[in-house]
Amino acid sequence: NVTSEGATQLRASWVHALGGRDGYRVTLYQAGVQVRSSPVGAHVDSASFLALTPGTEYKVEVVTQAGPSVRGSQHCRLDP
Repeated sequence: NVTSEGATQLRASWVHALGGRDGYRVTLYQAGVQVRSSPVGAHVDSASFLALTPGTEYKVEVVTQAGPSVRGSQHCRLDP
């Protein structure tokens, strides 16, 4: 799930993947171009991105590291 938290930030949250995992990689895209990518721990279930551009649509992708490979993504548009 991806939600806007004001004009310049968004928050991505997810349900933990089944099986063992070392963590997740959370990647932010704008117009198909990677803007940011961060690893997070195995017990983390959300990530926030700050200082974004108002009125811009972003895509967030969450990928498990180790365990069963699960990939998911969602779009979120920040209102100006």
